[in-house]
Amino acid sequence: MVSTKDNITTGESINDGLNYLESPQKKFQMGFFPHEITSEVRRYLGIWYTRDPKTVVWVANRDKPVLDSTGVFTVKEDGNAVVVNKNGIGYFSTMTPTGPTNRDEPQIFSLC
Repeated sequence: MVSTKDNITTGESINDGLNYLESPQKKFQMGFFPHEITSEVRRYLGIWYTRDPKTVVWVANRDKPVLDSTGVFTVKEDGNAVVVNKNGIGYFSTMTPTGPTNRDEPQIFSLC
């Protein structure tokens, strides 16, 4: 069963095929999707219109697709959002500068 929520915090994940984010107004969804033109397995993390899922408006790992269905999107403790596979191989990172962070405050990623 696929589940949905509108944000994730530090340590939470969006797993390929298991869950996705949906904006509070339900206009956008974010999750993993397949490449439509090839028969090879290529999975991307993206944002698309809820009413028109084929219209993808943003792709995280455009140049480096996950080559199986084990992709995971998560927010790390340093606040960076990453896409990795089951082996921990990285496919995307926000790579924001890290500095002193308050570990008691969760980092939140929200699809607005």
